[in-house]
Amino acid sequence: MTKERCPGMHDMCQQALLIALRMNKYFACQKGLLLTVKMILVVVYLYTVLAFNSFCKFYVQSDEGEVDRKCHSMFQCFIFNLYAGVRAGRGIGVELESPYGDDKEVWRIMFDMSFHFFIIIILLAIMQGVIIDAFGELRDQQDTTQEKLESNCFICDLSKDFFDKLPRGFEHHTDKEHNLANYLNYGNDLSLKH
Repeated sequence: MTKERCPGMHDMCQQALLIALRMNKYFACQKGLLLTVKMILVVVYLYTVLAFNSFCKFYVQSDEGEVDRKCHSMFQCFIFNLYAGVRAGRGIGVELESPYGDDKEVWRIMFDMSFHFFIIIILLAIMQGVIIDAFGELRDQQDTTQEKLESNCFICDLSKDFFDKLPRGFEHHTDKEHNLANYLNYGNDLSLKH
């Protein structure tokens, strides 16, 4: 089968290789993201222990006689801190009772500010950095792979410069001698016979 009968095969193979590289990078990026998420969970848990032992009364809100306990148990307190503190993007202090006029007012303000600084600003920025870095590396790797696919024969890995010195050139070599579509069809025929 010649390139004329299957004109998009070479491009399709290049795209398949690039997609495989993207998937490989995606799974490599997951490790960094997973470690960052674990770190966020540990830091939120440490803040939960501190909140449960020192600031539990601020988690109780009452509206018209109904008491809403957001920190009734350590697990419930952790889930609330994780959900309301991290997801809201403004920290946990916005969701709790105001500390003004309380004996622990200064400590509670420091708690809220440190929660916001360490979790919202630092740890979520680290997570964004991991994602941005992964996409930057992916783009660089994709450019390198694309350049290699365009400048080397996919089958024998000889460079375009080598074939340009020969009378027939690189295009003839990749179209006639090492046509990727022929190799793919040959591999497909072999797999169908088994």
